[in-house]
Amino acid sequence: MKKIITAILALIALNSVWAQPVFTPLAKGASQYTINAYNYVKDSSHLNFNSKTDSIDAHMGLLASWPNLIIKEDGSKTAVWNMKSFAFLNSKDSKNSPYTVNPSLWREAKLNYIPGIFKVAEGMYQARGFGLANSTYIKGNTGWIVVDPLESGDNALAAFDSLKSVLKAQGQKPADSIAAIIYTHSHVDHYGGILGVTSMLEHGGIIYGPSGFLDHAISENTIAGNAMGRRATYMYGTLLPADSNRMVDAGLGVALSKGPSGIIPNTISLTGGIYNPDKRNIDGIEVHFWYTPGAEAPSEMMFYFPAKKALCASEEVTHTMHNVYSLRGAKVRDALAWSKFIDSTLTRYGETADVIFASHHWPVWGAGNISKLLTSQRDLYRYIHDQSMRMANQGSTPIEIAASIKLPESLDTIWANRGYYGTLSHNSKSVYNYYLGWFDGNPANLNPLTPQDAGAKYVEFMGGPKETINKAHASYKRGEYRWAAMVLNHLVFADPDNRDARYLLADVYEQLGYQSESAPWRNFYLTGAEELRVPNLHTRLPNSYPSNEVMDVMPLEQYLDFMAIHLVPDMEHDKLYNFKVGFNNQAANKPWMIISLQNNAIHYKILKEVPADIKYDAEIILPQDTLNVIITHGPVQGATAMKNAVTNHTATITGNSAAWYDFISMMQEYNFWFNIVTP
Repeated sequence: MKKIITAILALIALNSVWAQPVFTPLAKGASQYTINAYNYVKDSSHLNFNSKTDSIDAHMGLLASWPNLIIKEDGSKTAVWNMKSFAFLNSKDSKNSPYTVNPSLWREAKLNYIPGIFKVAEGMYQARGFGLANSTYIKGNTGWIVVDPLESGDNALAAFDSLKSVLKAQGQKPADSIAAIIYTHSHVDHYGGILGVTSMLEHGGIIYGPSGFLDHAISENTIAGNAMGRRATYMYGTLLPADSNRMVDAGLGVALSKGPSGIIPNTISLTGGIYNPDKRNIDGIEVHFWYTPGAEAPSEMMFYFPAKKALCASEEVTHTMHNVYSLRGAKVRDALAWSKFIDSTLTRYGETADVIFASHHWPVWGAGNISKLLTSQRDLYRYIHDQSMRMANQGSTPIEIAASIKLPESLDTIWANRGYYGTLSHNSKSVYNYYLGWFDGNPANLNPLTPQDAGAKYVEFMGGPKETINKAHASYKRGEYRWAAMVLNHLVFADPDNRDARYLLADVYEQLGYQSESAPWRNFYLTGAEELRVPNLHTRLPNSYPSNEVMDVMPLEQYLDFMAIHLVPDMEHDKLYNFKVGFNNQAANKPWMIISLQNNAIHYKILKEVPADIKYDAEIILPQDTLNVIITHGPVQGATAMKNAVTNHTATITGNSAAWYDFISMMQEYNFWFNIVTP
């Protein structure tokens, strides 16, 4: 009898464990469902994994390679770029990807992992694998024309030095100077390294860029910069170690540099159209530019080198389906305009160019191959646009459109159209949003509860935390990962201290990450898993604000708009202030700023001369870097910086100084490490 009772108690205990599983914070391998998903992609009859075309093109013109390349920040031991950590992509057993990586993404990652200096055409070279983007160099009569100086100064300098070293080893005598720089567009990985090569820019050297470049380059990284930067840590996997279970690629390239970025305004803005291009002779090289705004970037251009028959596609045509909307956060792009820009380029240069190269990935040679690439990408963005809006006009919501839209096999089988960066799912939602906004028309979605409040209600409806975990675990065991993620997300937001919920949700995200063909999707899922398992995962705080160098070249209107979004409203007092503010050296024809606060909103006027009838509480003259601190570092550091400047006689306050310090007290410093997968 005693043995029977013991057995019954043991069975009860075992059932109790099954009913209330305890989860661990350990990373898991691929589940059988993920292995099945892997095999489905690998065995797909319409994806030709045996094709060598992209591999041949990606290696074409390789002059020297550095697979273990490490770049350190100037004057420090900190590595801002580490290709060696991705060596697992090229190991002896790397031909077949592990089950923890979608085989299609593994293929793309291996193609991106070919760092070196490449010859693109006569007198034209590319540095690839020195940053997320490519940097291209064209020999001019006196120096180099540099297209896109990468995202970090250390990376840009290393790439340029490597180019010269390779050419010298071949017996050439490459110029040490840079005659001109071309920014293809307004994303930071194409201009941020400019300060690393500025010293080589010849006196009087020109920087070319598309119209509106400075405006968009700065605005995209200021107004929403803090939120965008935090989300970028997810999108680019910057918190993840590089290995086959976590970070394997960024989609457009291997990874994002961890080095600092800067900016120098372009000296010439270009606006030509495809059939009336801006024709320039740059250090003896003829270049035809045409403007392509609002597609892949709000300010962008493509261009052609007639003598070399070389077409620069900027970032409009790459070896991936691109983002119509970037998951880091950005304005939605115009897929229809994007398709039309490619179409006109195809018409004008499809049968003329001998090579097409871009700001990412590898070139393509031969008129026939170039036309095929342009045609497929033109049709890709047109199809996504047209079919998304066809379904929207039939009443489908963004989620319904994403669930049902499919590419025709003629587009889906082309490797360059696969979703390594953008995806058909989130791009179709983005097209909907471009025209119709966030609201799907269902009144239930007009004013939903916050995730915390909704989470508590959902968990209550599902029978409480333990029952919710049991049901979610059963869904997990059945491979229903998307559903389990939705359920567990409610529980984590209702009770973020519930470790079983966090760890199980991490396990779910992990499997979704392993299955993702898109590198950003994979990085989002796996970073979410890491942060659920290891709170405060970050170890080094990045500079989430624009540097002083960037703020110093900000157009003054953008600068003051940036100030305005740091103001914390005082809901108890209707403060009314008016300040006359100027930077040092007002005599140097600098404008005054009239900064007003009314109804907890900042307004401003920028004036060369301030009329006598404008009344103000105080006149403040200060160094710009002091105002930078006031804007970005919160009330305590802001007030300290101001007092120090007054003490050091680099700033003056005339009038009601208490009003100015009260205004400073309303400035908020942003928290870069705000929560994403927890409340």
